[in-house]
Amino acid sequence: MSAVDIDNIVQDVLAAYDILSVPVDPLSIAREEGICLLPGEYDNCFDGRIECREDEGRLNFYLFYAEVRPVFRPESRVRFSIAHELGHYYLPRHREILLSGCSHSSHSDFVSDKNLEREADSFAASLLMPHELFVDEVRSRSGGYCTLKDLIELANHTFNTSITSTALRYAHLNFEACCVVLSRAERVLYSVRSEDMKSMGLGYVAKGVKLPKHSVTAKQLSVAPSRVEMSTLEGTVHSDLWFDSGRRIPLWEEAIRLGGTGLTLTFLTPENKDDDRDDD
Repeated sequence: MSAVDIDNIVQDVLAAYDILSVPVDPLSIAREEGICLLPGEYDNCFDGRIECREDEGRLNFYLFYAEVRPVFRPESRVRFSIAHELGHYYLPRHREILLSGCSHSSHSDFVSDKNLEREADSFAASLLMPHELFVDEVRSRSGGYCTLKDLIELANHTFNTSITSTALRYAHLNFEACCVVLSRAERVLYSVRSEDMKSMGLGYVAKGVKLPKHSVTAKQLSVAPSRVEMSTLEGTVHSDLWFDSGRRIPLWEEAIRLGGTGLTLTFLTPENKDDDRDDD
């Protein structure tokens, strides 16, 4: 299913409940749909799980989700997990699977390689950061672009979303040439680039490769965690440090450790905004 199709389904959901502002409350939507909510610890086995069961001849949906746990599972992650499970509920092919009696546990926030999980992640991002409202917030910033610090501000104080999902939403909506890289233990888990970055031949970082030794991100990881927790490190690097593309242009790199998750988020953009329109 395309991102446009998912966005259209999300718009129908938002319109059905007359949701015109943020932050969007996924728990309220689930309650309105009559979904039984079952928060708990669940021994870290999953972030969320939705099931369809037949009770006395009636089909009922049950949404299990791991509750807030400071540092390791902040409210923004829990909200994303609930929105992710709503993706399984609303997206047609996902719903068919649920109605067939199949269910499975989910780890959300774009950490899964499975297509159904990525579609549910895209639904969650679109639901919590509606297209038009997100565009309006970005365009209200100077120049209509965001630094990683701007995206953190949007995540924490506007949309109540995770930093990762907010940065990925920004990249997917292609405000500028940019690349988002998520890593753990100095190894890349995945990267996402905007269409403008792709058109420049930049932004692809293979899963599993080691972070560049002289990158800002590597420097961030060399500092004791207690001194950098949830703070950004930034600086200029050149594109050939990260990307094997035959081009060498200056990039602005920002990196942040994501609390106690062991994950690090990297945000890369051309330092000169004109570079994303440069065909040389």
